[in-house]
Amino acid sequence: MSQLSFAQCYDVSLSNGSFSPSNPAIVGDETVLTFSFCNDNDELPLDETNMVDIVISPAKMNPVNTTPQGIEQAENYFDITYLEDFNSRSLNQNKNFPPNECISLTTSFLVTAESNETNPSAGVNMNIAPSVIINGSSCNEPEDDNLNIFTSAIILVKTNDLDKELVVNIFPNPIHYSMLQIDQNQNQNEGH
Repeated sequence: MSQLSFAQCYDVSLSNGSFSPSNPAIVGDETVLTFSFCNDNDELPLDETNMVDIVISPAKMNPVNTTPQGIEQAENYFDITYLEDFNSRSLNQNKNFPPNECISLTTSFLVTAESNETNPSAGVNMNIAPSVIINGSSCNEPEDDNLNIFTSAIILVKTNDLDKELVVNIFPNPIHYSMLQIDQNQNQNEGH
């Protein structure tokens, strides 16, 4: 009688990334990034010499909180390091990850520059550097080890001068191509 052995199946992924608020985000304001990290198969053991590493690299954004507590839920499974020279974060696996489980992670960013609606460039690139055991697994699907989330960002112009006419461009309706114009010519004696 022969013995059958089954190899472990390892695969991790990044998914469901979004910013709130977004499209557009506001330069100078915070936006919250939410994304999922999933272990898609068998329990993923901790390989202390070559653990799973997620690198989060922002563009036109800066992390609001660079401490380990700055990424909610991450401390349960990852050691978090802020890489100041690269304005990036590294999340290193610090314990076994349960089978077929996803965790939702959130962190805040300060939007630092404009990004147009046609080709948004404010956002993050995230990459998983898998452990050796994942790379050696026939179940590994590396195409879901990268996640790019970008949004448009605008600068709001604030004015306290009520005698000025302020034109605000609200992303044009593609059907009408009209622009919203707000006339702030008001008499300050009208009961303000």
